[in-house]
Amino acid sequence: MKDIFVTLSRYNRWANARLYAELAKPLALCLAHFFNHQTHHRGQIHGLLGVCGIKAADIDLFGYTRESRE
Repeated sequence: MKDIFVTLSRYNRWANARLYAELAKPLALCLAHFFNHQTHHRGQIHGLLGVCGIKAADIDLFGYTRESRE
């Protein structure tokens, strides 16, 4: 278990072309950002589907597991 904490504390480095700079952040922070950002895009898609009159499926984990048992 100690290995996962060592891995998550390592720094992820990348080049940002817009800023013309190399950036570095802990991997744990990058993973949290990726997860949060995909949630943002899911919300955008849900809103666009609603504007188009399409009822989006329930993608909530609890809703999904409830439907899959029925």
